[in-house]
Amino acid sequence: MKNSKRTGFPKFLPSAISLALILAIFSSAPNANAAPFTVTYVGTGSTTGAPPIDTTQYNSGATVFILGHGTLVKTGYSFGGWQNAMIPPIQQGSTFQILANTSFEPIWTLLPACSYTLT
Repeated sequence: MKNSKRTGFPKFLPSAISLALILAIFSSAPNANAAPFTVTYVGTGSTTGAPPIDTTQYNSGATVFILGHGTLVKTGYSFGGWQNAMIPPIQQGSTFQILANTSFEPIWTLLPACSYTLT
């Protein structure tokens, strides 16, 4: 039997196949087969109007620009941005990197009560 001792490989790598497997496991390259992600804005708590619609399908890690409030209105409140459980409150025109389908609800800020003095 011939000596099957390999040279050029560290002892802990039994074959070139193992090296390819290790590279595949630790590769930071994005998955080209990942489904595109969407951003949805909902009108939770609004009195009237409709949220904006983002029709873009984003690849993982893509930069998303946050849209405005569309035509949403809540009586006695002003629109204060968007929120969800995974991202801190975010304002129109801000950006984030998308890693999954993302949905935003509006943040409503109570307007101060008006008082009038008749003289």
